[in-house]
Amino acid sequence: LTGTWNIDTTDDEWILAKDASITTNGTEAIDLGAGLTGNTIRINGDISVAGAVVQALGIEAEDPALHIGKDSVIDAPFTNVGIKNEGYATDIYNNGSIEASISGVFGETFTKVYNTGTISADNAVAGIVTVSNSGKLLGDIYGVNAIADNTGVINNADGVVKGGDTAINSTGDGAFTVINRGLIKGP
Repeated sequence: LTGTWNIDTTDDEWILAKDASITTNGTEAIDLGAGLTGNTIRINGDISVAGAVVQALGIEAEDPALHIGKDSVIDAPFTNVGIKNEGYATDIYNNGSIEASISGVFGETFTKVYNTGTISADNAVAGIVTVSNSGKLLGDIYGVNAIADNTGVINNADGVVKGGDTAINSTGDGAFTVINRGLIKGP
């Protein structure tokens, strides 16, 4: 597929097959618009976004689940954000590889990120997020750059969180919890 995949239904399952791909230049690859609820998106193929755009995948819906397969790659090195969630109560499961410029995953309101793959960017994961990591969060600046709002990071036994400046950073007045069973490494 060349161009944006616009998801425009509710309570459906959308699948990008293992041998399929989405390639764009100057536009986002997937758009899950506002007003939609309960969709599940499974990315088993690859996504490549060339050109300077805000996000490779944009989510504005409520209660979606995004699954990135083990061998899948989201390659968006000139895109500000790999996956940008502006929706509500979004679960993101990354088993593959995400590369973006500023943030690999950016989340708002009740975003949960479950990572067993690799996420690379200036900020691997950022925003109002709760993270469970058994993979690699590799930030040129921050591995996790979160807003403290009953959020936190669980870095499991196989998890690696690295940041060029700080591995895990939180700002704000809310609660933020870090549980570490793996490796957290700053400069």
